[in-house]
Amino acid sequence: MISFIIPAFNEEKRIGKTIKSIRKKFSDSEIIVVDDDSCDKTRGIAEEEGALVIHNQENLGFTKSVKRGVEASKGEILVKIDADGEIPLKYFEKAIKKIRGFDVVIGKKERFHRPSEKIVSFLSSFFTGLPFGADMFPGLIVFKRSVYEGIGFDEWNSWLLGFLYKAVKKGYKVGLIPITFNQRLDSKVGYGWRTDLKLLRAGLRAFIHGFVLQKK
Repeated sequence: MISFIIPAFNEEKRIGKTIKSIRKKFSDSEIIVVDDDSCDKTRGIAEEEGALVIHNQENLGFTKSVKRGVEASKGEILVKIDADGEIPLKYFEKAIKKIRGFDVVIGKKERFHRPSEKIVSFLSSFFTGLPFGADMFPGLIVFKRSVYEGIGFDEWNSWLLGFLYKAVKKGYKVGLIPITFNQRLDSKVGYGWRTDLKLLRAGLRAFIHGFVLQKK
């Protein structure tokens, strides 16, 4: 079974469309929405669309929300997808097909929308051996349950970076899917120097944590 994990916070305008698109392409999949204590109708819409909804009683943030979704899931193949559907579903289809020969599959960006993503990708390629362009803050990641059970999630609030660093160090095979998509001006992550600073801090935390783990 394939389990889709959708962390969501105040996504009433887009969560319904995202669930419908997944259901259309993957009718037998499990869809889990983790509502991070939204103030709008996100939870109700997700329930109406037939998703399994986990409601956080308080705002726990992205990392803990994804973790709750993974721990509630039943699939052997796990897909984290953003509620806003920024990355077209066709790339997830390709990643799910490719996961057969890999343990983790992420996107490889053909172009970057934020300078911070380019910097983190460059540093990551140096330290992990992954090609430049590997999206270390991806909206696209597919991984096997066995990988999660083997390494868990990074507790430094930058789970994708920590998760991928651990995966590479432990010898898991990481596959890449070339992706390109248009910049969304209404993205929840946002753009501008404040967003870049936030992403760079997350990257730095993960780098430091990765070096500490390497010594253990």
